[in-house]
Amino acid sequence: MNIILVEEWEIQGGLVVLDDRRAVHIQKVLKATVGDRVRVGVVNGPMGSGRVASVVKGRPTRVELVVELGELPTHQPEIDIILAL
Repeated sequence: MNIILVEEWEIQGGLVVLDDRRAVHIQKVLKATVGDRVRVGVVNGPMGSGRVASVVKGRPTRVELVVELGELPTHQPEIDIILAL
């Protein structure tokens, strides 16, 4: 599952402006355009979605997301991975 992780301080008035590798990922890998929704989560915090408000291609690529957070993260299992031979 793709989810764009942001720090809590990056959210200003419900808007996140990305101009790093996350913006490039949204634009090139997810191929999101204005109006599309992407999964967004705050590091160690709630999850939700972000509507792409604008995309500026170039150097640096810049993406603005209007975020709506409300889902709490699920409980993580105590076992991370099981290996068998």
